[in-house]
Amino acid sequence: MKIKPIDGDLNPLGEDWPSQSYRLPDQSIVRLNVASDSRLSEWSYFWLEFYSGDIRPAWYRVFEKGKQPTEWRPLRSSVKQVLKQTDVDDDDEDPRDAQQERKGKFGAAEKLLAGQYLLEMKLGQGDDEHELDAVAFKVRPAPPKPAPKPGEIPISMTRPVCSPSAVASLIKLPKPAVNGLSMIAPWRPKGGPEAVDFYTEYLKVNGQRVAEYLWPGILLVTLLSYLQEKHQIALMKSEHDKLALKITEGRKSPQFFFTDTHRQAFLAKLNSPFPEQEMRDYFLEYNGVDDPEAGKKMLDGIRPIRQSLSALDKNSVILFSIDAA
Repeated sequence: MKIKPIDGDLNPLGEDWPSQSYRLPDQSIVRLNVASDSRLSEWSYFWLEFYSGDIRPAWYRVFEKGKQPTEWRPLRSSVKQVLKQTDVDDDDEDPRDAQQERKGKFGAAEKLLAGQYLLEMKLGQGDDEHELDAVAFKVRPAPPKPAPKPGEIPISMTRPVCSPSAVASLIKLPKPAVNGLSMIAPWRPKGGPEAVDFYTEYLKVNGQRVAEYLWPGILLVTLLSYLQEKHQIALMKSEHDKLALKITEGRKSPQFFFTDTHRQAFLAKLNSPFPEQEMRDYFLEYNGVDDPEAGKKMLDGIRPIRQSLSALDKNSVILFSIDAA
């Protein structure tokens, strides 16, 4: 026998965000919540909240309305785990407020196609199981992405691109200076050539160039992807990924941080031989442009990257910066 909701079908925020409460046989209260807004995320989130009584084992299933129910799956993830799994940045929340807000909440998240869906849950209590009446919700088609402006380069942190004329810089910064970047980095100067770019000025004052690369930055950007995809030398991911993405979006050009962790993991691997022809072929596939010297130029890029990692210690980072100007 299913347990009916005690507050009807509440949709205070519309069909994308329904919520229902239930009173269990022992008089404790639980609530089911759904958040499925394609304007905000490609994920649909499901929460079970224990308002009163003991926390019990629970199972859930999500299926399209009018179709056969899927198999029951155990609900084990905390709110924090679900947000982490779906790459939601919640670092700005006060830890004490977040802990109180998430107390007694367990959830899951799925990527669903547009349509009408039902969320069902059941709870265990001793040898008994209590199945809650389904919550209905809607997944809307994802809104179309705005068309890029003429000449605008799409932002990607996994396969970054830049203009052929971009210049690469490798700058060593003390760790305390990294925090200051978040305040000034995302904005480029407005006005004529005389306008001050506080980002580059900040790097001049607080940073030190540790290596030079004479070829265009597009070759080093391609090299980073090549090393990650072909040799598992992952220099484009670090503990500063959120800041790197913020700067990249603001500057409209790739920015990455190399750390002492990279030095320990990958410096020795950069001493290995790399096939020049494979690099040239990768450059052609990656950029759609055939440069007969691309392999040699990318091979030349190993040296400044190796120099940069060698200059690192636990108190510093290397900013790999592309100037799109």
